Amino acid sequence: MLWLALLLAPGQAGAAALLGGLDFAAGDGSCVSEGETAQWSWGAITGGPGSGFDGANGWALNLGGGYLNDTVDTLTCSGIDLSGATRPVLVFHQWFDLDLGDTASIQVDDGSGWQTLTPVYMSAPEWSGYSGGWVATYVELEAFAAPFALRWVFTADASGVGAGWFLGSPSWWDGDAIAPDIESVDQLTDTEDVNLPQTVNAQVRDDTALVDVLLRYSLDGGAPVDVQMTGSGDGYSASIPGQRADTTVVYQVVARDAENESVSDAVTFRFYLPAPQDLHLDAERAIGHTVPLAWSAPGSTHLVSGYRVYRDGDLVAESSGPSAEAPVTGGLDTFTVTAVYGDGQGDASEPLDLVAAVPTVIGLDPDEGWPGDHVRLQLTGEYLLLADGDVTASLGDGVSVSVEVRDVDSAVLDVEIDDGALAGPRDLTLSTASGETVGAMAFTVLDGADRPRLVAEDITLHQGEEATVTFSYVGEMATSTPGVDMGEDIVVQSVSASAGTVSVTCAVSGAAALGDRTVVVDDGVRLFDGVTLTVLNSTTQGTGCASTSAPAAVSLALVGGLLIRRRKRAHSSKR
Repeated sequence: MLWLALLLAPGQAGAAALLGGLDFAAGDGSCVSEGETAQWSWGAITGGPGSGFDGANGWALNLGGGYLNDTVDTLTCSGIDLSGATRPVLVFHQWFDLDLGDTASIQVDDGSGWQTLTPVYMSAPEWSGYSGGWVATYVELEAFAAPFALRWVFTADASGVGAGWFLGSPSWWDGDAIAPDIESVDQLTDTEDVNLPQTVNAQVRDDTALVDVLLRYSLDGGAPVDVQMTGSGDGYSASIPGQRADTTVVYQVVARDAENESVSDAVTFRFYLPAPQDLHLDAERAIGHTVPLAWSAPGSTHLVSGYRVYRDGDLVAESSGPSAEAPVTGGLDTFTVTAVYGDGQGDASEPLDLVAAVPTVIGLDPDEGWPGDHVRLQLTGEYLLLADGDVTASLGDGVSVSVEVRDVDSAVLDVEIDDGALAGPRDLTLSTASGETVGAMAFTVLDGADRPRLVAEDITLHQGEEATVTFSYVGEMATSTPGVDMGEDIVVQSVSASAGTVSVTCAVSGAAALGDRTVVVDDGVRLFDGVTLTVLNSTTQGTGCASTSAPAAVSLALVGGLLIRRRKRAHSSKR
């Protein structure tokens, strides 16, 4: 008997009535261990099945598993009286794992000597091998109405042992207490035949007559469906209809006679459509906002119409062929891909774990400016893959930006802020060959009311003159030697800055163009203009730069601070 038969409990067995039995869970039943090694013992079972059938206790060749070989040992239970019974049946459950050559059997003695009996559904009086779990065993006892004794006989040869032989509580019944025997059931496996029914065959028999044999199945854990199995003799069959892909089916065979029911072990299989194979990164390194993924088409007779790429269970890309660009997060991403068929979506591929190097803005220095400013910002980042001529940058409305690439992860941004630019934090958006990178709140436009500004008297210089001009400023210089540009044909010979003044020694070419021009002061961070320099004809008398024989000084007032101290601030510390 390869399958567990479930005997109906008293009150459910109809014509079968319980006559008595022994409770091995509570005690040894006054049974006696005898034989050459007397190795039958009662108690808590720890070997073999791990516990008794009715509870922790039971009789076993060895409670802890294993047994002695080259022996014959018996377990005898006496005083069984079935007087008045018309169809007495012994029922007990057993678990056995016996080495090849070792056997088990059951005998009865009603005073005329021990007789070996053949259990129902067995073709021989001895059994061996492995039971496959706890199994119900039935022995007809119609010839033994008078008080008699039962004994379980174990015979071992001289070599090899198994896990042992373990007994549950025996009971005796009057009537049809023998449940149908489900000898075998087809073990269906996963199939991609989603449109085809799946047939289950079973071998079922009964000691009297079967009432019905059912195929009971459920879909994805839903309510069970019973289908009548058809057949003749002991062969029966029924089919489970084809199902959509990714449907899990659990089925059992249920066999009934007039009084009893047996249920086979459950079998599970799936309807599925094959998954793509060999999902991999189609590049040497995972770098960028997206990564190239590729895979092999699934081997299937079903037509594939496309593919879906999932990141941590979320759909992130679709493709008509076996490759796609998939977005990454910068942390650990787990990708899978499925094929899309006319009959539904297939199984997911084996997962691919990736940690991509995502382009990131670390920060700008300086990271703030006023409306009207013209500043140079030092950009730093990671995995930006900057290439000269292939990078554009934006800080939003009212701010113009040009980019000078220094290396793959740094650049200088030349930024001009409109006078009317709105104050507040700005995102930096870089557009590169590897995609778009956003540095959130990487730069702040300050309130224009606080902006340093240059207020100066007009300066006049003559062609051919040399002079020292002194600028006054409020604030802090980023350098003690700022740059000063007075325009073409005026040579700035030296510049020094300290204690709120900048002194500039200049020489005007005799060919310098006449007229107004703008003086630009550059401290390496910010450019300031607003001072107007007028170049006059050498014969024209002016008030500005004097000749070397008669120098003159011109003072400029720089209100609100000429410069802003440069501050390094990482992108992650932005407001």
